[in-house]
Amino acid sequence: MTDDHVMILRTIEDFMRSKYIVSIEQIARKTNKSREYISKLIDELHSKHLIWAPKGREKGFTLNFNGLDTLALIALSRRGILSFIGSKIGIGKEAEIYVGMTSEKNVVAVKFYRIGSPSMKKYVRFRDEVITHPSYLEASKRTAAKEIEALKILSLNNVPSPLPISRNRHVIVTSLIEGDPLPKIKKLERPVRIFESIINSIEMALEAGVIHCDLSAYNVLLKNNDEIVIIDWPQWVRPTHRMAERYLVRDLSNIIDFFVKRHHLIINRDKYFEVLTNKLREYRKR
Repeated sequence: MTDDHVMILRTIEDFMRSKYIVSIEQIARKTNKSREYISKLIDELHSKHLIWAPKGREKGFTLNFNGLDTLALIALSRRGILSFIGSKIGIGKEAEIYVGMTSEKNVVAVKFYRIGSPSMKKYVRFRDEVITHPSYLEASKRTAAKEIEALKILSLNNVPSPLPISRNRHVIVTSLIEGDPLPKIKKLERPVRIFESIINSIEMALEAGVIHCDLSAYNVLLKNNDEIVIIDWPQWVRPTHRMAERYLVRDLSNIIDFFVKRHHLIINRDKYFEVLTNKLREYRKR
């Protein structure tokens, strides 16, 4: 891929901030290149499945996730953040996670957000702004930005979560966490200690100004040393959010229900609800 190919992808991306489909003529005018030359590059990008023409070639082109991936990876590579992308190690409704390596030979996690129609409703629900022209690519960029913002806050306040390294567009790079989600572990040696660690982490995040909003046992990884790490923070809200208390109680309920049903703990849930909702109200008084 040449610099001119990258220039075309970036030009289409720039236009997509205000319109969905970009014509060859618009790209030619923006780049000061001939229509014939732009058409040739467009054909090459189209053949590599980095762009597509949803309404036919004559109407114009738009980026797809392959094209957005290419731009993000080129930027991260040029900044020395990434030198290698390895195998896929995780997949969900909103993202795919790969193992990667930095220019300094550090192994990292590389998360590609891919907001699509199944997850767009969830995306909209946790945003206050009105989305009049929902673009899956733009939503993926905003979601990545949202999660890296949370991870920066959490890391500064020692909340056990992946350490943020970098973001470009819809891709975030974090420390690689080696651990298993709690539901995949048949027996916990010290379930009470692990439960209390999760509750303490929720409280620490709250005091730092972050509520997870989508917390379940699947978002809690247990490392070999029995330390926990809480992952997947893109839906987070601040304690001042109008629905913060509801989301906080739901997060708590999910964790309590898991430990009661799976590990048969006897938990006074009202006590935990009262402590943490009081913490929430105290935060709002600051």
